[in-house]
Amino acid sequence: MQGDPLADEALEALNIKHGQDAYAALMAYVQRPIEQQESSAPRRLLDQLMHIPDWVDWKRIERGQDVFWRHVTYISVSLLHFTLAAGFNSPRFAKVLTSTGYLAGNGTKVRIHETGQFVTDVMQSVEHLRPGTGVAWKSIVQVRLLHSQVRRRLTRLSRAHDKYYSIEYHGVPINQEDMAATMFSLSAAMWRLMDTRLGVRMSMQDREDFLLVWRTVGYYMGVDPAWDPARDASTSHALMESIVMHITDPSEAAGKLAEDMLHSMSVFGDGSLSRRLPWWLSSLVCHLEHSFFQMNMAVAETLIGPVTWRAMGLRPATWIYRLISRAVFFMFYVDLWIVSRVHWWFKVRSFLVLKYGEWCISSALGTRHRPNFAYVKEPTVKDNDLVHTKLGGLYSLLSTYNDICPQRPSHLVLGVLSMALVAAVSSNHMWLNLIQ
Repeated sequence: MQGDPLADEALEALNIKHGQDAYAALMAYVQRPIEQQESSAPRRLLDQLMHIPDWVDWKRIERGQDVFWRHVTYISVSLLHFTLAAGFNSPRFAKVLTSTGYLAGNGTKVRIHETGQFVTDVMQSVEHLRPGTGVAWKSIVQVRLLHSQVRRRLTRLSRAHDKYYSIEYHGVPINQEDMAATMFSLSAAMWRLMDTRLGVRMSMQDREDFLLVWRTVGYYMGVDPAWDPARDASTSHALMESIVMHITDPSEAAGKLAEDMLHSMSVFGDGSLSRRLPWWLSSLVCHLEHSFFQMNMAVAETLIGPVTWRAMGLRPATWIYRLISRAVFFMFYVDLWIVSRVHWWFKVRSFLVLKYGEWCISSALGTRHRPNFAYVKEPTVKDNDLVHTKLGGLYSLLSTYNDICPQRPSHLVLGVLSMALVAAVSSNHMWLNLIQ
């Protein structure tokens, strides 16, 4: 299974350094005099990135972006609680993430907010996707070259430390099958999930328009046309049923990764808030965070399904958190019902959601982030052992709960009081972490 030969060849010529802007490096290279360009690969890559395929219809893409904003509550929740949480069931996907440290330790929430920033850029307007000038298009270029960097680094590591990552066993990292699966998880999987799990149906026109947005992204991301999962709804289903059967293998290790990831998204800030507060207020914060975590787990169980959930070694949610998750989905349904019928409110609400999402992202990231080549870490013998024993260090997150929240009798009373607040604030907390 091949990766992205054109981008991989261009990366070798660009020789991007630690922390360097990949897009800026590409543009600087192609602006050199021809005689100073040792390789034609960067120029060929840029030519491909600037090309607009015949099937691109900007009017339909704009409609597809409207589909996203109309269903933004469902899609935002599904991307975190289904796409990413269930994605750990792909051993190759999980191995790439843990081997690069991309979703390790305290950086988990930052990485997920960066993904939210990327999706927001893609869906904001058609101008964001136009080659050469679009904000989302430039982000796609950077992500594509970051993927090439990951492939190059892990390929080298496979030769030197095959226990760290093995090409023979795990396959080429971020290959065409992986990229096609990712495009599906961002597109057709969304309306299929809403249909089968939540009882919300998109029209066929909405499905096709939404697919076209991600087909365009996939083209610029380097997905081979033969693997293009978003050509149309029927092709998408046929191809992805085959891919999902091939790459997924639910396991307790995958469940642990999903559990740790959802826990990291349930804490306030970087998780240190409760340590800085008086014990009585710290107790309330801890119990609220624990309640949000249980609610996130209940939402994920609903979307992933009980069979796969059990195969991941995860415990079923209690009735109270199932009830809360159903209440959240009901609020989403009411929101969808209104915006589907009141056009002016759809425009106002979409604008408010966009601005709120941008505020949440900027609050979490501080400044606008670009894909960082520092995520691809070099291995050591200690790292090598860590990957196999703790899957990159993610397992330590849940163990901090008891350390942060020492057990006191008053915690039971505070826990009961905090539960009374969960139903009122749970929806707002999910917007804070997921709407981006």
